[in-house]
Amino acid sequence: MQFRRSWMAVLIGLVVTPGLAQTTLNNPLDAPVPYEVVSDSLDNPFSRALVLHEEVVSIEHAAWLRVYFGDEVILGQGSILRITSELDGEVQELDSAGLEAWGHSSAYFNGDTVRVELIGGPRTQGNRLAIERLAFETEPEIPVGSCGICGPDDRVSSDEDFAARLLPAGCSTTVYNSQSCVVSAGHCMGGGMVLQFRVPLSNGNCTLNHPPVAEQFSVADFAFTNGGTGNDWAAMVAGTNNLGQKPYDRYGAKKPIATSAPQAGESLTIWGYGIDSQCIFTQTQQTSDGFLTAVGSTHIRHNVDATFGNSGSSVLRNGEEILGINTHCPCNNWATRVDHPNFAAARNNICPEAAPLATSLISATVVIGTPVDDLLGLIQGSDNNYFSVDSETQGTRNSTLTEVLIQSPLISVSDITLTVEYGPANGNPVFSSVQIFNDETGLFEVLDFGILSTAVDTVIQVNGISSANDYVNSDGEILLRVAATAREPQTPGGFTKLIDFVAVFVAE
Repeated sequence: MQFRRSWMAVLIGLVVTPGLAQTTLNNPLDAPVPYEVVSDSLDNPFSRALVLHEEVVSIEHAAWLRVYFGDEVILGQGSILRITSELDGEVQELDSAGLEAWGHSSAYFNGDTVRVELIGGPRTQGNRLAIERLAFETEPEIPVGSCGICGPDDRVSSDEDFAARLLPAGCSTTVYNSQSCVVSAGHCMGGGMVLQFRVPLSNGNCTLNHPPVAEQFSVADFAFTNGGTGNDWAAMVAGTNNLGQKPYDRYGAKKPIATSAPQAGESLTIWGYGIDSQCIFTQTQQTSDGFLTAVGSTHIRHNVDATFGNSGSSVLRNGEEILGINTHCPCNNWATRVDHPNFAAARNNICPEAAPLATSLISATVVIGTPVDDLLGLIQGSDNNYFSVDSETQGTRNSTLTEVLIQSPLISVSDITLTVEYGPANGNPVFSSVQIFNDETGLFEVLDFGILSTAVDTVIQVNGISSANDYVNSDGEILLRVAATAREPQTPGGFTKLIDFVAVFVAE
């Protein structure tokens, strides 16, 4: 089955399912049950907000509650529904837009009782509360089954802020960019989905505990395909919590989509919310390592421990880049490749990357060598007007080094891309080097090393700098070191380094 909510185009892509006996790795909650409450049509004639109706909702011995509201709810201008847990005092307030964003439902509240208040905005008429269903958990069965555990269970508890629990499907998800876009498995998708971060330990009887309302986020939009192994994927856009934040706004954590194809034998890590025979750990965040055992055209297989509740967990190369989405067992487990064409198209469609932002050049300082000219403007356009530096003899080498200081429009960045263009070298061979440097921490990285052409300009382009934000100092400055060197016996008269163009872009 395949579905795409709202106006986006449906993406169709079916593959032949390899294998015969795969099992999906979700662990869904019980379906909500009817619980009907409809208030009268209520007015507030006063100039201040007023509680018009209060409903105490209680299920004996429930570990938690979630309220589903009916279509008959009417909220006038400034009117809200306020839901409060009697156990811990957690509160969620929903106006008409918030009610729509949360799929006419509340967040998840710990305890067996919540108070639901209809608060009428000043001088509003016709407000109405309508409760249709309740979701809750009393005494679940102790989790059983180890499909997806590859030998001894080596999962350990973890607390990473890029990985969320997806309810009510009982699945796992990963934030993959600064726009709070999320990936998971297609068979996990449905209505009224909630992303939960910083999930607390479960209870001793295996019932779930839920994080504060501020750590719970609606799902604003999604696209998915549930087509079996190798074609089971979902892309989502996270909505906001009760503070108006999206996950990346709140936590600043993500794992990027891999930019190169998977290779058998690579080291892998999974974070997710699988069940556990030790009740307090069931469907809480755990992590495990392993290896990629096989690569197919649309799927990969691996021996990382992952069981029911781990559907949608990202399979990460060296714990850093998302290679696939965990979907099926038994071990060796199955994951849909993240570069599946329809999956990639869906991500680009539902969550297009923000346009990169241009930086500005502050200065160009010659550290080694003698500047022939010092006009910064000469390296702000690819026009063969060169910033020229004569090399300096240092022992057996002739060398130059220019530091270019760059102002970013952002203090926090998710990516840095750059272009450096050298003019033709008047010596052979002349080696070039481009480094990025943080003057506050001393951190540096060699981004490119090569040989300059003697006939034409040499253009160096670098995309996807790892840990890009580490190279932006507290003032939003980025420092590039643009160097060239040659052996002195081969260039006894030295050489002149020509810099034609330097441009840097950053992404939020």
